[in-house]
Amino acid sequence: MSSIPEKLSIATLKKFIENNYLKNRTIVSSDISTIFDDIETTTGLTILRHKFRTGEDHGTWIVPKQWDIKSAWLKDLNGVVIASYDEHPLFVSPYSCPIHKKVKKEELLQHIVSAPQQPDAFAFNWRYASDARLQLKDWGLSIPHERLKGLTDDEYELFIDVDVSDGDMLVGEIVIPGRRKDTMVFVANYCHPGQVNDSFSGLVLFMKVMHELSQNSNLEYTYKFIFCQETIGSAIYVASDPTRLNDVIGAMFSEMVAWGEKWFIKSTRTGDTLMDGLARECTRSFDDLSQSEFFSLIGNDEYILNSVQTGIPTLSLQKYPFDEYHTSNDNPSHIRDEDIQRAVDITMHMVDVLEKNAVYKFVHRVPFWMTRYNLYSDDVYQPDDFLKQLKIVYQYLDGKNSILDIAEKIDAPFDYVYRYVLVMLSEGLVKKIAS
Repeated sequence: MSSIPEKLSIATLKKFIENNYLKNRTIVSSDISTIFDDIETTTGLTILRHKFRTGEDHGTWIVPKQWDIKSAWLKDLNGVVIASYDEHPLFVSPYSCPIHKKVKKEELLQHIVSAPQQPDAFAFNWRYASDARLQLKDWGLSIPHERLKGLTDDEYELFIDVDVSDGDMLVGEIVIPGRRKDTMVFVANYCHPGQVNDSFSGLVLFMKVMHELSQNSNLEYTYKFIFCQETIGSAIYVASDPTRLNDVIGAMFSEMVAWGEKWFIKSTRTGDTLMDGLARECTRSFDDLSQSEFFSLIGNDEYILNSVQTGIPTLSLQKYPFDEYHTSNDNPSHIRDEDIQRAVDITMHMVDVLEKNAVYKFVHRVPFWMTRYNLYSDDVYQPDDFLKQLKIVYQYLDGKNSILDIAEKIDAPFDYVYRYVLVMLSEGLVKKIAS
């Protein structure tokens, strides 16, 4: 185990992506443990590796076989390779069954997906991995759309060589403890082979966030990062031991943060939780961030965690849409360092607000003389500040509303109210009664 580096640069995270994104990133694969090793090396943080054996059944979700692909190709009858796994891992749909045979063009086309909107790219077909009815029962391929017109022969030779065996599905967990057991959870996926923005960008986002949190020895809350396979990973993690969530106050999932069209933070299922308050605070503090409904954009593990069964209020941060979605063109060449940093800044702001948020109560039985403490703004020359400050002192700081509550009620950034309350605290005008 390496020591925790003082800084974790985006350049280092991009190197991690380059080293790992083309690996066999599927539900159960021998490549996953090497990715976990590199996460530990890159961040210096220890991973708790939860292992779930093939055949285990947790909450109706069954751990599949280990699927280790060795080689795959499609050739014409002259032996010319049309496409192969060596060219890109999306050539074969994960959890396709092993096969070696000559196949008629009509049958072949029924098993091929392509991306007409990205004609030079392989398309991601996730269905054989995610659909219990298809795993290892059939096979699927992807070929760039521009090559399909070149399939003029009546017959082709197909070869998919896969080692299928019992194995361990891995779910990783990194914990940064605070003074309290109350825990905020970050969730990302490591699956989606040969793709970067979809899934892997969320992984590196939270690698950087957890590294930054590890440098803070004065945290109030505990922070946990869970990285797993999409849907099945979080479902089995929860179902196998629901007590893991006993101290969780909320969660945020993230993917697609390395580039894209527009920043969104998705609400929780009910829209009325502490996590939603944190999300709305972020939209007040980041002009380019909008809030969207729970069932909008791209849905992922937030649906598992924030389901009626699991009940953990869960947000999702993403920059969407992006043209290369679910294709091999989702590659490192498109990464925008500033977008990854923006996602880090949004997340760390949320953490900062959570850490500072508290409930305060006035000490005196009458409102204090605001001009005496330089906490008054003139209603003629500073009308906006005048009204905001009046509402803080006379209406909302009542020993029940938190700073975050007040900020939302007066439509101001959290830091505006926080700085104002700190001055009152330093002057002995208020006292903290809860955090």
